Amino acid sequence: MARLGWPAMRTLIGSCAVLCLLSTDLLAQQISAATYRKIEAARKLVDQKNEQEAVRVLREYAPKVHDNATDIVQVKQFIASLLIKLDDVEGAIAEIESIIDRPEIKAQLGDTFGKLLIMQDDFARGIRYLSEWMAVQEDIPADPYYTRGYAYYASKKYSQAEQDLEIAVSLMDPVPDSWYALLLATYFYLEKFNKAEGLAKMLTNSQPNNAENWRRLARIYVEREDYSKALAALMTAYHNHLLEERDYEQLVSMHAYLGMPENSARLLETWIENSDRKNKDFKTLKQLANYWLIARERDKARSIYEQAAALDTTGKTYNMLANLYFNDEQWEQAEKYCSLAIGKGGLEDVHNTQLIGGIAAVKAGNFSTARELLRKAEKAEKQSRTARYWLNEIKKELAKQESS
Repeated sequence: MARLGWPAMRTLIGSCAVLCLLSTDLLAQQISAATYRKIEAARKLVDQKNEQEAVRVLREYAPKVHDNATDIVQVKQFIASLLIKLDDVEGAIAEIESIIDRPEIKAQLGDTFGKLLIMQDDFARGIRYLSEWMAVQEDIPADPYYTRGYAYYASKKYSQAEQDLEIAVSLMDPVPDSWYALLLATYFYLEKFNKAEGLAKMLTNSQPNNAENWRRLARIYVEREDYSKALAALMTAYHNHLLEERDYEQLVSMHAYLGMPENSARLLETWIENSDRKNKDFKTLKQLANYWLIARERDKARSIYEQAAALDTTGKTYNMLANLYFNDEQWEQAEKYCSLAIGKGGLEDVHNTQLIGGIAAVKAGNFSTARELLRKAEKAEKQSRTARYWLNEIKKELAKQESS
């Protein structure tokens, strides 16, 4: 699983910053006067944007209070928070690790140290230190449960993750969206789709203008193969103008899957019309034409295929148009698009296109073009017999015309 980003990680280790930035009066009551003066000197350096010097000053001082648990905790944790600010998480871990195994210190810093380890994907040790710290606490806030739940999830221990994340969500108000997302993902891995559906529905009810909530609900229904409900969820978001361009493909394909190709085509047309890029690329246009064809709107399909064919790097779309016109007995159009397809090239079976074009030309009465195409098609073994038949038909027709 990918490492959490810095903003999220700073949230996870928020307790570190809080402890390091105790009020002046409270700090003075807890530590010796000498340590208080040293930390105040470091604070002033931080105010001057000189964190590196503050770290140096405190590191130089730390050995003098190594045996004083209260003082060393404040000094080391202040150093660690500065190193985190400087993006040196490994250095922060090393500072805490040098004192963490002293029992009186573990009870204070186990939470912070566990979170730091989890920041570096050291999930096993992070879980261990967090768990040891939580075991001796009377009133545990939400974020340690979330952090440990995240570590369990990343370690693929989904049952343990579920327990911690449910507790975290119950204790937090308001609940960050990322927490709900991780809990939903956990339900997915455990295949607890009823729980996932309940949570997703709660989110859509409480935050109906959040598009991601509707996407999550739709994904749950797709996972359960309840595509009608998945479509209904997405359409609710669509009608409330919440969906983004990336959502349209799923919405369009889902209508088609459920036997509503006309709806797919109309949605895709709306997408093309409203898109900033106008999305008139070959792939999108061909997809739109396909949906109109499946919906038996052949005229609309042909019109869109013509636009797509102009963007196709090969003659394949022209060939498709030729076949459509051929099947509809529109011979001149079929002949035209066969010629365009052959001219553009890249066909899988050019001899078959020559044959179709030749037959269409015969039907349209264009015998000169027909002979040219059919003679080329005749050279291919698969098309030779049919091509000869139509060449013979041309001879018969011409003979009939001459005799009359």
